[in-house]
Amino acid sequence: MIDWLKRALGSMARGQRPIESATPSTPFGGTGDQLWERGVAEKEAPASELLSSLAAKATSVGDLESVTDLYRKAVAIDAGNAELRLALGILLVRQKMYGEANLHLGRAALLGPMNPLVCHQLGLSARASGDQAAAQVHFGEAIDLAPEDELGYISLAALLTSQNRFGEAESILLQGVAICTQVANLHFELATIYASQDDHERAALQFLAAIRANPDFYEAHCNLGVVLLMRGDAAQATTHFERALQIHPGYLPAHSSLLWLLTFNPEHSSHSYLWHARSYGEKVDILAGSGSRTIARAGAEERNRLRVGLVSGDLRNHPVGWFLEGVVRNLDKSRIELVAYSMNPRDDALSSRIRSDFAKWTAVAGTDDGVLADWIREDRIDILLDLAGHSGYNRLPLFARKAAPIQASWMGYLASTGVSEIDYVFADRLSVPKAESGQFTEEVWYLPDTIFCFTPPPETSAGCVMPPPAQRNQYVTFGCFQRVNKLSDACLASWGRVLSRLPSARLRLQNGGLNSPQACERLYGRLRQFGIASERVTILGPIALRADYLAAYGEVDVV
Repeated sequence: MIDWLKRALGSMARGQRPIESATPSTPFGGTGDQLWERGVAEKEAPASELLSSLAAKATSVGDLESVTDLYRKAVAIDAGNAELRLALGILLVRQKMYGEANLHLGRAALLGPMNPLVCHQLGLSARASGDQAAAQVHFGEAIDLAPEDELGYISLAALLTSQNRFGEAESILLQGVAICTQVANLHFELATIYASQDDHERAALQFLAAIRANPDFYEAHCNLGVVLLMRGDAAQATTHFERALQIHPGYLPAHSSLLWLLTFNPEHSSHSYLWHARSYGEKVDILAGSGSRTIARAGAEERNRLRVGLVSGDLRNHPVGWFLEGVVRNLDKSRIELVAYSMNPRDDALSSRIRSDFAKWTAVAGTDDGVLADWIREDRIDILLDLAGHSGYNRLPLFARKAAPIQASWMGYLASTGVSEIDYVFADRLSVPKAESGQFTEEVWYLPDTIFCFTPPPETSAGCVMPPPAQRNQYVTFGCFQRVNKLSDACLASWGRVLSRLPSARLRLQNGGLNSPQACERLYGRLRQFGIASERVTILGPIALRADYLAAYGEVDVV
């Protein structure tokens, strides 16, 4: 490489700054750009080649805006270079500048032979722009041009899955498994489809296949742990969560999943849980960085009311949503203003019902923590509430950035988050006895009666109390609607002792995880180990409607 280009790249490397602090006009302190201009003026090398070299170096810095500008200059000089236009198109797709991206990707397709990467990027752009039909065509072209490359299969399957075309997505991925040389990601995507349909048996098999193809696939270890936990195998789930963290200690989903498991695993003490929670908190502190904890000035005094933000993926038909609905409906809106930050990309009937109780509702799934923290500061939130803890859709790393003066955890998780910047956890004296308040990194703030507010469903018949079924059955029916992962061996042993003393009693078990013959037989087998005969047990699968779920309680005498 010529000397001046070496100096330009060296200057860029020395002057690089993170994207948050870089200014577009002088992204590398100016010296690199000045040397480039001198090199072009002296015509020491083709300008487009030099610019693309600079852009490649800038990519390692992470300043996409500056990289994109450099590629634009290169394309202006060498408009017939298909590779430059492809690179620029990829950058523009990443920045959601789809119109300009399509222009350059389309030109790249015309300038050279058909390129599977061009087709793939056109597909991504079309999908993001809402043209699902065009995206499907482009992903199909990418597969035809490079049938051994997994990328086209994965993107096409993702598109089909987003349209609930699960069978077609499954067929595409299986086609890729049969053809591609790299199959770990294909198995992972198949497992994800099965898991989304609560088909834990096939999901587990596909995650295992992904791990066999890539033993260090930490995301597959983590997701396999979740599936195993849903099946009730806490020991094996723990093994895979821990393996994921061995491979990638900073992988927060595995750490959250492990903490969630520990909340109902009798083999671990509360002290063990707190140690793991504090370890999680240390990780998110490092991730957030000291410079990101700028607390926004609250505006409650000026507004004469509190502005409370709720961060949750469960503002929908979910226990959190059911308990929340009555609260938000009855708040004094002259004193408290609510702002929702919804982590779930899909709304439902409950979301629609409660939306009017919020002054602002923002969908934030996929939004960067730093960007979201800035939004919350701009909204001048006084109190920011986490409604997830370490359960699904949580955004605990966001809270490490201290985007609001007061932060608290409530309702969705009754254990410590471990995040030092969360000031309080809301509880009552039944959920967290005073003697256990030291098992939190947060201060436990006790509400006077309960942390929950039951909201009956709109169907008027759902709240009717039925006569005890023992009156007609002539025997007592015990019932449990908890997930299988919460049915520990100690729990089943207790049930076995009770049923041995009541030989006519029956047991009714029902939840969403019992949706396959394999899952039911596995649970029957566990029950038999504790002396509970299968003929005394009724096992039922998921219930779609909440009203039907509540009505099912009328079939049991004791829960």
